[in-house]
Amino acid sequence: MSTFCCVFGFSFLATLAALTDNFYEIAAAVEQTNSIFFVDSLIVAGPTAIITSLIAWQLLKRRALRTYGDNLRFHQFMFYRFASSGFQIQNPQASVLIEWQKVRACIEIPESLCLIAHGYLHTLPKRCFWSEQQFKNIRKLIINQGVNYNSIGKTNSEQQYALSPPKLTIEIGEEGLTALLDELDSGNLNTDFGETLSALQTGHFSEPHPQSSLISEPLAWQQDAQPLNLECHYTLTELKAINRLYFFKCTLPHLGWRYIAGLGVVCIAPSVICYMLDFPLGVQFFVAELLLLLPFLMFFTWHIVDLRTDKLIEFLKLDTPIWLELTEHDCRMKSRRSFCVYAWPQFKECISTREHYLCRLPIGLMVIPKRVLDDRIKRAYVENLLRSKIRNYQEWN
Repeated sequence: MSTFCCVFGFSFLATLAALTDNFYEIAAAVEQTNSIFFVDSLIVAGPTAIITSLIAWQLLKRRALRTYGDNLRFHQFMFYRFASSGFQIQNPQASVLIEWQKVRACIEIPESLCLIAHGYLHTLPKRCFWSEQQFKNIRKLIINQGVNYNSIGKTNSEQQYALSPPKLTIEIGEEGLTALLDELDSGNLNTDFGETLSALQTGHFSEPHPQSSLISEPLAWQQDAQPLNLECHYTLTELKAINRLYFFKCTLPHLGWRYIAGLGVVCIAPSVICYMLDFPLGVQFFVAELLLLLPFLMFFTWHIVDLRTDKLIEFLKLDTPIWLELTEHDCRMKSRRSFCVYAWPQFKECISTREHYLCRLPIGLMVIPKRVLDDRIKRAYVENLLRSKIRNYQEWN
């Protein structure tokens, strides 16, 4: 939506500026008064901006749909578990717990239940719930945890659930279906029989993680030859130093470009309109807006740093220590609340500082303290591994 509005604004101003560059000549050529021609210019600029915005909208929509098709995690089994502390997402490579405080919203549409957390949309098709009653129980659990819940569209009265006989016949066969329905009719089986159904299917969960009631290990675990295992402990002081270094080297330049673009829309656009309307104080108006917005941008930047500090404190309290397993193919990271497997091509860059290796992922940062590499063989192995496997390797002094 932000991109849509920016494209609309710039297209409108560009069209209006192109028409008003030769304002009096064109007005005299079409034999119209200045006021009538100005209104006509607005009428022309509006549809032009709308058409440009619709083209941008279609390009963004096409890009979003293609990312779903190209993302491999949607081509695998996805398992979800719900509890009062949060919901767990598990696939063959990773197992992650997301607390309800991190869920920004939950949207129910006719065919699916959509959870929005950490900028991602987690979609649970209604056909995957065992029955309508189980779906209602999950919905009640989400609402009771204080998640912003919204419903869009009409409910499909003919919605099929996993307990529906045609679907169960395909999943577990005629004999399994008969046994389940007999137990259900006799009252020995309620609508939430996940363990019974999972036992009849090929996919299954391993034993729960010893430090959590929800987290399970990945469904597929294959030990590679001679992996390097590291146990990483961190202090708040060193994580703050890493965060400060990374913020000034990477995050702040990115924020700077966003601030410049925002100032262009908020300040320059009204000033251009003032100039075109021959408003005598257009420059002063721009300077006043700029002086008012600069303190706000400084406060917003400080707020981002403060939020990151809070996340570091939460990380030290709930996740540490971190166990890393480095192989020639991937990096496996396990904490108290999650287990993730990252192939080396997933890392965007590796930054080597005096005391740490900072491996940047699309979301998040993996920190390997050099002090845990207690001999030269380990240091050489990790150094060569990161240099050869991560395409962008940098050294910061």
